[in-house]
Amino acid sequence: MHRLPPWARLVAATALGAGVAWVTVHLVFRASEGTWAPTRSWVVFTVFFAVFGLVLAVLEERRQRRERHGRP
Repeated sequence: MHRLPPWARLVAATALGAGVAWVTVHLVFRASEGTWAPTRSWVVFTVFFAVFGLVLAVLEERRQRRERHGRP
């Protein structure tokens, strides 16, 4: 992932976060209810994990940028 441009890493982190949300909601919560229709909770989990992945990617990019420039 280090060879990807920064924007591609952000997109990948966002997609990974949304994927984690989908797996969490569908396999754990929705499967226990016996239905697979998206609900408001599905949307909330997806958006939350997508934003969480995006924030982590931005923080990691800033950390790497500081390391490259020799700042703590």
